[in-house]
Amino acid sequence: MKLLLDTNLVVEIGRRNSFLHRIQEDFPGVDIYVLEASIDEMEYIGGNAAHAARGIVRKLVSQGVLKIIESEGYVDDLLVTYNEDYVVCTIDKELLSRLKHKKCSLIQGRLQFCP
Repeated sequence: MKLLLDTNLVVEIGRRNSFLHRIQEDFPGVDIYVLEASIDEMEYIGGNAAHAARGIVRKLVSQGVLKIIESEGYVDDLLVTYNEDYVVCTIDKELLSRLKHKKCSLIQGRLQFCP
């Protein structure tokens, strides 16, 4: 399975390393992807959490834990496009409603599939 994380969940990895381990426990053998556009978006979000997350994500990419999808553009639109081939994970309710294929969200601290 290929999970594609929205920017808000990438920031969560930067805030809590245990979050990444929990994803790997809940979805054994999963490949976790992040859009390059999400990493760029974190630059504009600002704040310590986003700044720390950028560095952590880059490190996890270099270690092969996360995979990057080269991309440019509006992240939400890109996620909708990639949703045909990836399970998109987000906490953004508006984005969840736009996704037509498999999706998951953070529910009670864990990623769970959404209807």
